[in-house]
Amino acid sequence: MPIRMVLTAIMGSLLRPRAIRPAVAKEENRLAFRVFSTSTLQEMAAFQPTSLDGLMDVWGVDGAKDKRYGRRFLDVIVGEMD
Repeated sequence: MPIRMVLTAIMGSLLRPRAIRPAVAKEENRLAFRVFSTSTLQEMAAFQPTSLDGLMDVWGVDGAKDKRYGRRFLDVIVGEMD
């Protein structure tokens, strides 16, 4: 697969998690980067976890963030794969 296609797929996978981050941040009254950093969202896009355990393998996701935000972001990532 050409690198351009891979990069396009990864960037497309990044758009939806990145799009919900401001809404989650607003609900939590937090700055968006405090929910998940852009680097963490990029890792999510690259690794495409399919479970909460898989999400925990992503850099920047700790137990507290996994419990607080994990399911919402995972639903978006898994939804993109369908």
